[in-house]
Formats: sequence, structure tokens, C-alpha cells
Amino acid sequence: MRSIPSNTVDLIYIDPPFFSGRSYNKIWGDNHELRSFNDIWEGGLDGYLIWLNARLYEMKRILKSSGSIYVHCDWHASQYIKVEMDKIFGHNNFRNEIVWSYKKWTNAAKYFQRNSDTLLFYTKSSEYTFNKLYTDDLPEHKKKGWHSNTVEDGNIRQLLIYDRTKVPPSKLKDPKYDRIIYLDDKPQGIALSNVWEIPYLRGQNKENIGYPTQKPVSLIERVIKASSNEGDIIADFFVGGGTTAVVAQKLRRHFIACDQSRVAIAVTAERLKQQSMVLELGENPHLDFNVESWGIYEAQRLSGMPVSDFREFTLTCYGATRKETSGDIHGWRNQLPIWVGL
Repeated sequence: MRSIPSNTVDLIYIDPPFFSGRSYNKIWGDNHELRSFNDIWEGGLDGYLIWLNARLYEMKRILKSSGSIYVHCDWHASQYIKVEMDKIFGHNNFRNEIVWSYKKWTNAAKYFQRNSDTLLFYTKSSEYTFNKLYTDDLPEHKKKGWHSNTVEDGNIRQLLIYDRTKVPPSKLKDPKYDRIIYLDDKPQGIALSNVWEIPYLRGQNKENIGYPTQKPVSLIERVIKASSNEGDIIADFFVGGGTTAVVAQKLRRHFIACDQSRVAIAVTAERLKQQSMVLELGENPHLDFNVESWGIYEAQRLSGMPVSDFREFTLTCYGATRKETSGDIHGWRNQLPIWVGL
């Protein structure tokens, strides 16, 4: 994120560790590879929030003034993350607590089943991109193709026609209506609320690639459609199985997708490649993305460095200033002492 210029990203969605206090082991992939995910924090909740805050501050910096950010979390730390988000983005820029509701059976005995996650929706300012979304279900009056109402001023009875093919001829000839209005706009469903009922990805779901932290396409689609437009830049700094990048590509947005796991990047790149072949015509589709590695250095070359050069290199990568005040302190970063081990 430090390499990204300020005020350049339109929308950020992140699905960081949840502070669950657990280690996850999962057999994944065709080769039955064991994937381990640790969500245990040595510094406890304080250490977790410090780690997350450092990244949230960078996200605020690179977000456009008209941009939005969605932080995906669950019951473990959502209330604490919201307090930190209020501090960083401003409580007045909090827009919604979105509840992702799903069915996932557990053997809970002493509490209700925990079948929901939380998405905290914030904007950087009061002027931001938002496209109102609707469910697929139409209101009853639009299902039947018409609706009647009365204009209070003048007590005029109106007949509003949404779909003339569904309106009985007798309705059109009814003398009690003073006015008939044909509406040309396409009937819309019910405005989407902050509770999203989207199925959890299970083994039999055709979009499930088996990645441990994969999220449904329909979930990410709602986020991207609501808070961005075609050509905007979408960023996900915990991309995991790549769903955010895949949906952004499909919806013709630019995207930045990062992860510390090489497996995650490989999976994401393969999904993007496969989708490019579907979106493009011809046998040799143009891939619209690049894969870059940051922070991977030649171990042999580093091991041959003089001690002072190695420490200088490490402090520079960490954003610290070299200033030895004793044999145990080699530099400082934000008033914190840094020691570089060999």
C-alpha cells in the first residue's frame, strides 16, 4: 500500500483475519495440500487492533475523497473494529452495518447458532459513490402491473400502469379514475436492506473452488455494484481465493489484489486467466492483469552482505531510520526502537 499514490482508489473491500484465536488446518487442492491459517495474536486484542489500524490508515490515505471501504469481520472483534473505524474514518462517515446472513449448521449448545458475518461500510467523505440496489422480488403492485393512488391536492384518483400487458381492460375503463399514467421505467424490485441473505459456499456449490476463506461472488458483486462504477479502481489487500479481483474484472473495473500467500496469488491469477478466456473472443485472449512480487529478495546475496549493510537494508524496508543509541537498538520508527537480528 505504501507504493500506491494517495487518493487513487475508488473502493476497498477487505476480509482480514477475524481475531478468532484459532489455528485452521484444511486439506486443499488437487494434491491434497495441507493449508494452515493462524489467527492467534501474541499481543491479544490490543496487538490485533494495532496491526489492523496500521493498514486501515494506509487505506484511508490511498482512498479517493469519493471512495468507500467495506471491512468484513464477525462477532469476534466487529465491535472493536467499528470503534477504530470511527476514529480513523470518522463516526459521521459510517454508513451501514451490513449483516451477511447464511445457514451454516453447528453444534452450539450454550448459545444461538452464529450464522452471520458483518461488513462495516464507511466512506471517506459525505460525497461518495452509491448506486441503489434492488432485490429480484417485485412489490405486489408491480407484480400485478398496476397501482392506484389518490393525489391529496385536488383529490384526484390515479391509475399507475407498470406493465400494460397485465392490466385488465376493465381496469382501464373504470370511471372512478381521473387519470391514467403509463410508466416507462422498468419495474424494479424492493430496495436492498442491510441484511443480505446469501448462501454460504458449501462443497457442492459450483463456484466453490475449495479455498478456505473464499466468499460468494454474489456477496462481492453487491459491494462493487453499490459503491463503484465501470472503470473505477477496486482494491482488496487480503484477496485470498481471488473473488474480489474476479468480480471486478467481470464488472469492468480496474483492480489491485494482494495477499502474503503465494498460493492465494496463484489461485487468483488462474481464476482471472480462466475468466479472461470467457470474456474475450478468440483462442488467444488478452490477459488484462499483471502479477508482481514485492519483498522477495535473493537470500544468497543478502547473506553475503556486511552486517552494517544488511541492517541498513532491513531498516529501509521497514521504513525505519538508522540511529544506534546502544548495542541493542539499531534504528527507530515512529518513536519505537528497532533491533535487527542476524
